[in-house]
Amino acid sequence: MKNRLIVASCVIFGITVLHFTGVIQAVAWFLLVGAVPGTSYSLPPNVMVAVLVLVLISSLIGIKLISIEQQKSEQKMLEIELRRQRIPRRRYTRTHITA
Repeated sequence: MKNRLIVASCVIFGITVLHFTGVIQAVAWFLLVGAVPGTSYSLPPNVMVAVLVLVLISSLIGIKLISIEQQKSEQKMLEIELRRQRIPRRRYTRTHITA
Protein backbone atom coordinates (compact mmCIF):
# COMPACT_ATOMS: atom_id res chain seq x y z
CA MET A 1 0.00 0.00 0.00
CA LYS A 2 2.84 2.34 0.86
CA ASN A 3 4.52 1.66 -2.50
CA ARG A 4 1.35 2.48 -4.44
CA LEU A 5 0.98 5.74 -2.55
CA ILE A 6 4.54 6.75 -3.42
CA VAL A 7 4.05 5.85 -7.10
CA ALA A 8 0.73 7.72 -7.26
CA SER A 9 2.30 10.79 -5.64
CA CYS A 10 5.19 10.76 -8.11
CA VAL A 11 2.81 10.41 -11.06
CA ILE A 12 0.63 13.29 -9.86
CA PHE A 13 3.72 15.44 -9.25
CA GLY A 14 5.08 14.63 -12.72
CA ILE A 15 1.79 15.46 -14.43
CA THR A 16 1.58 18.73 -12.50
CA VAL A 17 5.10 19.73 -13.53
CA LEU A 18 4.44 18.82 -17.17
CA HIS A 19 1.19 20.81 -17.12
CA PHE A 20 2.74 23.98 -15.73
CA THR A 21 5.71 23.83 -18.11
CA GLY A 22 3.39 23.53 -21.11
CA VAL A 23 4.66 20.14 -22.28
CA ILE A 24 1.23 18.52 -22.11
CA GLN A 25 -0.31 21.34 -24.14
CA ALA A 26 2.47 21.11 -26.77
CA VAL A 27 2.00 17.35 -27.11
CA ALA A 28 -1.77 17.78 -27.36
CA TRP A 29 -1.37 20.41 -30.10
CA PHE A 30 1.05 18.14 -31.94
CA LEU A 31 -1.25 15.10 -31.75
CA LEU A 32 -4.50 16.91 -32.53
CA VAL A 33 -3.46 19.59 -35.01
CA GLY A 34 -0.06 18.51 -36.23
CA ALA A 35 1.65 21.72 -35.18
CA VAL A 36 5.31 21.09 -34.35
CA PRO A 37 6.02 22.93 -31.08
CA GLY A 38 8.39 25.89 -31.31
CA THR A 39 8.12 26.18 -35.11
CA SER A 40 5.63 27.38 -37.67
CA TYR A 41 5.50 23.96 -39.34
CA SER A 42 2.56 21.64 -39.30
CA LEU A 43 2.25 18.08 -40.53
CA PRO A 44 -0.29 16.92 -43.12
CA PRO A 45 -3.43 15.17 -41.83
CA ASN A 46 -2.49 11.71 -43.15
CA VAL A 47 0.82 11.82 -41.27
CA MET A 48 -1.00 12.86 -38.09
CA VAL A 49 -3.44 9.96 -38.48
CA ALA A 50 -0.46 7.61 -38.80
CA VAL A 51 1.16 9.14 -35.71
CA LEU A 52 -2.08 8.84 -33.73
CA VAL A 53 -2.49 5.20 -34.78
CA LEU A 54 1.11 4.42 -33.77
CA VAL A 55 0.62 6.12 -30.39
CA LEU A 56 -2.62 4.22 -29.84
CA ILE A 57 -1.12 0.85 -30.82
CA SER A 58 1.98 1.37 -28.69
CA SER A 59 -0.07 2.36 -25.65
CA LEU A 60 -2.36 -0.66 -26.08
CA ILE A 61 0.66 -2.96 -26.38
CA GLY A 62 2.16 -1.41 -23.25
CA ILE A 63 -1.07 -1.93 -21.30
CA LYS A 64 -1.26 -5.54 -22.49
CA LEU A 65 2.36 -6.21 -21.49
CA ILE A 66 1.72 -4.79 -18.02
CA SER A 67 -1.35 -7.01 -17.59
CA ILE A 68 0.63 -10.07 -18.74
CA GLU A 69 3.34 -9.30 -16.16
CA GLN A 70 0.69 -8.95 -13.44
CA GLN A 71 -0.83 -12.28 -14.44
CA LYS A 72 2.57 -13.98 -14.30
CA SER A 73 3.31 -12.59 -10.84
CA GLU A 74 -0.13 -13.62 -9.56
CA GLN A 75 0.36 -17.12 -10.99
CA LYS A 76 3.77 -17.38 -9.35
CA MET A 77 2.36 -16.30 -5.98
CA LEU A 78 -0.44 -18.86 -6.33
CA GLU A 79 2.09 -21.61 -7.07
CA ILE A 80 4.12 -20.64 -4.00
CA GLU A 81 1.00 -20.72 -1.83
CA LEU A 82 -0.02 -24.14 -3.19
CA ARG A 83 3.50 -25.45 -2.56
CA ARG A 84 3.30 -24.20 1.04
CA GLN A 85 0.03 -26.02 1.57
CA ARG A 86 1.53 -29.30 0.31
CA ILE A 87 4.42 -29.25 2.79
CA PRO A 88 3.78 -32.00 5.36
CA ARG A 89 3.41 -31.17 9.02
CA ARG A 90 6.05 -32.31 11.49
CA ARG A 91 5.71 -35.94 12.39
CA TYR A 92 7.10 -35.70 15.85
CA THR A 93 6.31 -33.05 18.37
CA ARG A 94 8.03 -32.28 21.62
CA THR A 95 4.95 -33.07 23.72
CA HIS A 96 5.45 -36.83 23.32
CA ILE A 97 9.06 -36.79 24.45
CA THR A 98 9.47 -37.57 28.11
CA ALA A 99 12.66 -36.97 29.94
